[in-house]
Amino acid sequence: EEREVFPRVSEFLGTDRPAREMCYEHQGIRRFLPGLAEALESSAREWERFSLDLVHLVEHHLEHEERGPYSVYDRLG
Repeated sequence: EEREVFPRVSEFLGTDRPAREMCYEHQGIRRFLPGLAEALESSAREWERFSLDLVHLVEHHLEHEERGPYSVYDRLG
């Protein structure tokens, strides 16, 4: 996405703001990954909180991409 989709969408739109927003969301998701192994070994309650936060973030990100950059990218062919 960051190397292929976002640059084409930014060029088409004449702004990189949507791409920057998506990249910020990617960074947010990446921040969870170092804690994944620990969360898997934690209590059920801690795992539930961790996984719900991560799933919520990923779902939001996917919806955001589908409505934004990917809808533009699809039109570019």
